[in-house]
Order: sequence, then C-alpha cells, then structure tokens
Amino acid sequence: MTKTKKDDYTRLFFALWPSSSVRKQLIAIQKQQAPELASLVSPDNLHITLVFLGCMNAEQQRCVMTVADTIVFQPFQITLDQLQYRKRQQMLWLCSSKIPDELHLLYATLSTGLAPCGYVAAERAFIPHVALTRKQGKPQKGRAIAPLTWPVDGFALVESQTLESGAVYRVLKTWQ
Repeated sequence: MTKTKKDDYTRLFFALWPSSSVRKQLIAIQKQQAPELASLVSPDNLHITLVFLGCMNAEQQRCVMTVADTIVFQPFQITLDQLQYRKRQQMLWLCSSKIPDELHLLYATLSTGLAPCGYVAAERAFIPHVALTRKQGKPQKGRAIAPLTWPVDGFALVESQTLESGAVYRVLKTWQ
C-alpha cells in the first residue's frame, strides 16, 4: 500500500461566495456587532459554507468538480436577519430566519451527489450562516440588525489553507 503525504491533499469546501457589495454589507454588520475583544473573521473569508469536504486528493477534487458541473443552478435570494451566538464555538453568526427552497435543493443535490467522491454527509442539520467572529465571550444582548438581502447567483469550490496568520481561503472555481 502506497503512503500518501499530507501535502497531496487539499482542504476543500463548497460555499456561497459574496459579491463585493454583499461583502461590504457583511463587514459593516461585523464591525457593528463584534465586541471589542472578539477575533473578527477576515473580511476576505466571509461566506456561507454549503458542504465542507475536508482533505481531498487530486482525484477526489476532479470528482467533486465533475459533480458540480452537472448541477443546474437556480438563482435565489437569502435574507440574513438574525444574529446567533454559538456558545460551544464561541462564535457570532449571521443567519436567516427562512432558508430558501433553492438553497435547500442546492445543499441536498451537492450532499448526495458527492458520495462517489468519498464525501460522507454530516449528520447535523444544515444551518447556513456567515461566521462574523471567533473566540468571542458572552454576546451583547438586544442588538438588532437590519436584514441583509444577498442575491445568490452561483456557488464556489474553495480551498482552505491554515497559516500561522490564520485561515486563508481561495476560490478555485465558481458555478453560476
């Protein structure tokens, strides 16, 4: 059996990647809502994860791209209108009170279609969200936000690299 090096694998995930105008709105909410000591998620990393694939080799990466090529994408809008503090992760999330049917369909299609590529779907519920902060203590209560409407016109395959300075995400391919 041939051993493979860790370098032969890439950490990948599918995501909704914001346009520059949506990213500016996300940054404004992030700055408004983050307490002083919280660690802000890098503005370049703001996104909604669809499917986290984990470490995949080149063959698996080609497979996931082939699966994504077969998806017929229907544009939709998601309204991000709720802040949630996730105590276990010590994170502040921006999420939606109503998940669009098109987003549920995209998630389900990806999750089931990726099985031949070695992907095993998580057994937890799909909660689309944008992580705004990390390592945040107790959240401030009663902070309201103006809803952010995000017109979604595609999805992306993203590479995640962990560096000393933090996570760096790079879009490898988009589908619209």
